Parts: sequence; structure tokens; C-alpha cells
Amino acid sequence: MAFSLSKVGNGERITFSDKLILEILGDVINDEISIDGEAYRISSFISIGGEGSVQTYVWETIDISITQNNQTEFSINQDIDDPTNIFLIINHVLYRYGLNQDFHIANQLLYWHGGFDLEPTDQMYLRFLTTI
Repeated sequence: MAFSLSKVGNGERITFSDKLILEILGDVINDEISIDGEAYRISSFISIGGEGSVQTYVWETIDISITQNNQTEFSINQDIDDPTNIFLIINHVLYRYGLNQDFHIANQLLYWHGGFDLEPTDQMYLRFLTTI
């Protein structure tokens, strides 16, 4: 299910998902939220909406090979609809998504613009939520 709110000032209506509330209140990096003292997986969120529709979200992981020193562009061969749920991990460190951050994705290409040069010995993978 979704809900919408009007922006203060210009009145523009923006639509949000119920899952967004869980992500704001919970711990997205550890994929959990605590409700009444019990821990739950945010990625197990199922939206139960009108007409009996159900959406199930799962984490998908893509290993990314670094084939040359200083490589900055990588083909991911995957359409990713929601960039707010993208995690890039290099050598066990999480990097931030965005044009002014460490990396961004456009047209099934990942562009690295983090603070260091990548090498073929670096281990890199992408994790993101997708619906099934």
C-alpha cells in the first residue's frame, strides 16, 4: 500500500510506500526493525493491498568483477528501479549511492567515483531489494 503527503510550501503531492516508514524507523544496514521488543527483517516486508495483491521483496546480490586498475565503469545488466535500496560493498566496506557520493547507476552501468582507485584484487558486489 502507499500513501501520499503534500509538501509544505508548494503543496506538491508525493507518494510514499509503507515500507519506507519501516526503513526510516528501523536499521536498513542490518535489515531489521524492532517492534515491541522483537526484531523483524525489513526485507521480509509484504505489502498487502487492495484486491488481495501481495508484493514480496528479496535481497539480490550481484558480484562485480574489476578487470583493470583504476576502472570506473561496470556493466551490471540489471534494471534497478529504486536507488534508495542499493548497497555497494567493496572489501567489506559499504559505499554511498548518488551523483555526489561514491557511485551511481545509469542505463545498467555502475559508475564508481569514490575516493580511491579500484584494483582487480578488490572484492566488489552490489545488493538491492527487488520484488518477486
